[in-house]
Amino acid sequence: MARFAEFEIQPDKKKSGRFYINYYVYVDGKRVRRQKYGKKSDLIQFRKSLDDNTVSSSTTVEEWSSVWKKRREVEVKGGKISDDTLTTNKQHINHINELIVRSKRFGDFEIGTLSTSIVDDVVVALEEKTQTENRFKQRTAEKVFNTFSQICSYAVIKRDLTGLEYNPTHEFTIAVNDKADKQAPTPKELQQVLASGFIADYLFYIEFISETGLRAAEFLGLLKSDFEGNVIHITKSLKKDGSLSDPKTKYSIRDITLSDSLTKKLNYYLLRKSNINNDWLFQVEYRTTDSLYYYVQKAFVSAGVKKYDVHSLRHYYITEQIELGTPLHDIKRVVGHAPNSNQTQATYFTVRKNQKRDRLAAEKINKLTDRSSNGLGFTDDKISQQQYR
Repeated sequence: MARFAEFEIQPDKKKSGRFYINYYVYVDGKRVRRQKYGKKSDLIQFRKSLDDNTVSSSTTVEEWSSVWKKRREVEVKGGKISDDTLTTNKQHINHINELIVRSKRFGDFEIGTLSTSIVDDVVVALEEKTQTENRFKQRTAEKVFNTFSQICSYAVIKRDLTGLEYNPTHEFTIAVNDKADKQAPTPKELQQVLASGFIADYLFYIEFISETGLRAAEFLGLLKSDFEGNVIHITKSLKKDGSLSDPKTKYSIRDITLSDSLTKKLNYYLLRKSNINNDWLFQVEYRTTDSLYYYVQKAFVSAGVKKYDVHSLRHYYITEQIELGTPLHDIKRVVGHAPNSNQTQATYFTVRKNQKRDRLAAEKINKLTDRSSNGLGFTDDKISQQQYR
């Protein structure tokens, strides 16, 4: 029987000075909710004991993933990730637990039986699900894979229970179907758009995003106070209701140093817009990501180029930086990816796969991996070239 606390300690409204905590008991695979009352200090120790002492090597992956969910909930409360990210992570975990591996659900495996070969089989099962289920989109598959990679990293931390000495997902990038939606313009296509007669402001926005790798919501959420010297500070993201919130993850909070050329262009842009009295760094008629997507797509189509969107400019930045030989850890820092994430490499591979240059992509990423160290005691992710040969 395994027990997990998934809620915060709450005051008891019926009795002053008394608190309670909700927790779950797993009995024969069924989850039963229970409550415990007492002093706050006693409940704090009780909650700690749930995490430290009740998980054993015989705990199933599905039961154990509840601990990881709780860990993510703490990160939400600490402002490290958003509520939306937590909800998405929980959906991803459900996908992972339902994967059929070696004729049974992965969620039914005991964590003490986990091995690199089982992790390999999970990745294969996820790839097969991507290839065979149309509703299971490529982007969803990649995000599920990234969540699985984070869980494996947590399993390495708890290696005394799981036996995993390292995270084997760092050796993979998930193979996606031929309808993959990760696209990026070529340098020639981008220059063709920038030289077109489209709306000047939006051409500058296209150039700015392609040189910084910003997400659309980050771009629209920038304030004038976020621009200092030749640096922009990414601290907020624009929500759908037009308000500002914390960025996507803790790694999204970052500083980006602009090139001298881009800094001059931004200063000139601000000079032209100096008569507009608001705090936004970039002026748009409708401050929504949908509107920005519309104008960027229209700019590409008007220039006689394929219909690329705002996020493809982020892919362009990642692709070009890797082509230039920029170390992976530097690219991840600029675009706001976690140091142990495979997303940066996956973006590059998929873009180059769509451009029929997958073998060159494998060679390029391998060279960067061999000589790239992030200064934190480990080298960047190694990607298996097997599926690109």
